[in-house]
Amino acid sequence: MDPALHELIGENLDPGEEIDAIIRLHHPKNIPPGITVISSFGEIITCRLKRRDVTDVYKHPFVISMKAPRLFFNDAFSMPAHSMYNTFPLQEGQGNSIVPALTGKGVVIGIIDWGCDFAHIDFLDSNGNTRLLALWDQSSTRNKLSPEPYGYGRYYTREAINKALKTSTPYSSLGYHPGTTDRKKQGMHGTHVMGIAASNGRSGNKGIAPGSEIVFVHLGTGNTSGQYNLGDSVSILEAIDFIKKKAGNRKLVINLSVGKHGGPHDGTTLVEMGIDRFLEDNNNTVICQSTGNYFRSRTHCSGLIKPADKVELSFITGSTRIIENEVEVWYSGWDEFSICLRRKGKQQRFTCALNHSAVIYDGHKVAGRIYHRSKDPNNGRNHVDIFLYPNAPLGEWILELEGIKITDGRYHAWIERADNGQSVFSDANIVHTSTTNTICNSNNAIVVGAYDSSDPASAIASFSSSGPTLDGRIKPLFLAPGLNILSAKSTAADQPASMNHLTKMSGTSMAAPFVTGIIALLLEGIHQDASIHDVRNMLCKTCRMVPRKELAEQLRGGYGVIDTGKVEQTIRWFNSHTTKPSENESSLPDAAYDNGEFYECGLNEFSVADEALTHC
Repeated sequence: MDPALHELIGENLDPGEEIDAIIRLHHPKNIPPGITVISSFGEIITCRLKRRDVTDVYKHPFVISMKAPRLFFNDAFSMPAHSMYNTFPLQEGQGNSIVPALTGKGVVIGIIDWGCDFAHIDFLDSNGNTRLLALWDQSSTRNKLSPEPYGYGRYYTREAINKALKTSTPYSSLGYHPGTTDRKKQGMHGTHVMGIAASNGRSGNKGIAPGSEIVFVHLGTGNTSGQYNLGDSVSILEAIDFIKKKAGNRKLVINLSVGKHGGPHDGTTLVEMGIDRFLEDNNNTVICQSTGNYFRSRTHCSGLIKPADKVELSFITGSTRIIENEVEVWYSGWDEFSICLRRKGKQQRFTCALNHSAVIYDGHKVAGRIYHRSKDPNNGRNHVDIFLYPNAPLGEWILELEGIKITDGRYHAWIERADNGQSVFSDANIVHTSTTNTICNSNNAIVVGAYDSSDPASAIASFSSSGPTLDGRIKPLFLAPGLNILSAKSTAADQPASMNHLTKMSGTSMAAPFVTGIIALLLEGIHQDASIHDVRNMLCKTCRMVPRKELAEQLRGGYGVIDTGKVEQTIRWFNSHTTKPSENESSLPDAAYDNGEFYECGLNEFSVADEALTHC
């Protein structure tokens, strides 16, 4: 069983409490008893069930995998401000200079984030009405405005928002203030992200797709971890489901600038599998994600264990407030490691064999747990998961990995992101590659890293995470401006109406909505339906490849830097490329023919040429 799921059904917890989970089914129509399905992405579902029923549902033959909700954070980065902010090409002069005829009209931009300043002038139309189709505040307690079938938070319609905007106190009139948790008055992450993608520029700073409509989901959690109000893997999938329903048949691009450190990094978390299925099933629909700000986070290490060999990983714990310190190790399902954890300078050792768990004690107090399970059902890898609770002793810990059965020997370890004092590996263990965020390693999502657009050499931002994924794929796919970006600033909690201010932020969180806006322009400009693969092809056409001499830089650079000057020609290329030829016209050049004959063979097909069977 998933270690976090074990923790969720631990001792001294109410067995009758309703909790959230994500399940992977053998078939989407075969639903095990005891659960209520909330959202579906093919065989991936989010659901509600009683804590007492978790074990039975987990063991049900309809179920392949079952996971607990995992909390997520935004991907903004605090750093010293530059003397100048970076501007986007469309902000030079008047109007949209990327493609003057395009503004994202007819395209819905979904923002899954925190803090939506719906009253900011950048998100109103010329009549003072909102550009939002809907706003769902997941962090609000359950009430009569909680949307169904989700059953938590508070849903605000376009009509309700417009009614509030006609008052002098729109936030209190609506019952939602974007700056409630903005204690330092720096501006909320979500408003800034929304401005990069979609600001109309009335504050003096235009976004990429100023004519788009918007659906915003303010992340929070359901019943499982409501006190955190951070957002989790269940609420993220349900946010995607909500946005798609509100967008209807309109073209849609969703921005997801959130992440964490842990997980298998091979695209097999159930969130990533749900995203893949969602994008495969829906044309003209894209999810754009930040790659993370974890290149220098000191939270990843990897290596090779030889047969009968042993390695020691040293990490220093930080003081957390509301969540435990967590260390994960992922290694081949063909191997077997023995695990031993100890505090530096202490004699007590906590060991955990494969397919067992162990309690970590501080004196007589339970200070944490170790789980060591074989062959995760989604990727076949073995998984070590160590939880050190907030009461665990701080300081240096040593994790020993010993090779018992070795056919591969490779391992990767991550320290999970914390809400306060971040735990880190000792310098000798740190590896900066494969530091992409937990849920950006899917096959289909568009994943974006950050570069400095004021640098003639297009230097990659020092914080921007590095690929590859554990199965060797390129992440991020593209780079976009992410350093010191000027955009809309949300209003502070002590203000009754929008101040319509701007602010600067840095991070891959700022790079992702730049590409989100570009995608909105592409979707508006094309004449044919586009699959997620078509969109990826178009984005590659807009890229400018920047030479990177060092391998480390190549792993962070993806396919190149998004070049806004190529957007219009890319749209023309796609429209001509997808136009079906007439009956007397071939879509292929003459060179594709041989002696006046042409034989075509697609994937998983065969063709016959001169009575000879040719397999492809």
